[in-house]
Amino acid sequence: AAGHARACGEGGLLRLEGLYVDVNVDQARANLSAGCSEDGERYADACYNLGLLYKDGRGDELDRDKDARFFDLACKDDHMPSCFEVGESVMALQNLDEKPRQAEIGMKGYTKACENGYAEACLPAAEFFAFRGPIALRDSDQARTRFEDLMSSDDALAARSYGIWLVRRNAPEDDLERACDVFTRGRERGDAESARQLALLHY
Repeated sequence: AAGHARACGEGGLLRLEGLYVDVNVDQARANLSAGCSEDGERYADACYNLGLLYKDGRGDELDRDKDARFFDLACKDDHMPSCFEVGESVMALQNLDEKPRQAEIGMKGYTKACENGYAEACLPAAEFFAFRGPIALRDSDQARTRFEDLMSSDDALAARSYGIWLVRRNAPEDDLERACDVFTRGRERGDAESARQLALLHY
């Protein structure tokens, strides 16, 4: 039952953090696993914390395939930090071009988190479509739309990343003009690399 999954998940977190009981990572993993069923009732926080165990390698070797699987389960239950983390876990995998299924899971994690207000996922989502994702999943229209959405924020790194992508695309002159605009924004927000890129464009 859902109550059992939650009790297991909360019990695992107590064991993990040493709240009222001694820290026991093995027991925490067992409790969290019991609260994170792939085909039955699960507690999203249990899946999330189980994913963090494997991401950080606590009590076991670091395993990005496992942590992505548990983050994805929590993401399916609309746990937005997990949606972001599944994207991060997938991007950490080697030879991502050869893993289209995992890559798509990561893409969906980033986009779901961003579109549901988890701002930390928005720049990685834009970069996934622009240049970080496998070639088969890159999408210039998606990348441009997401970068443009970020330009209303104070994110200097987003301005730098967007400008570099525009320059490297060998795009029309209007894209180079837009790159100048976004590098200027990055410079105004204190980003030295944006200032350097802007100087190179004007050279």
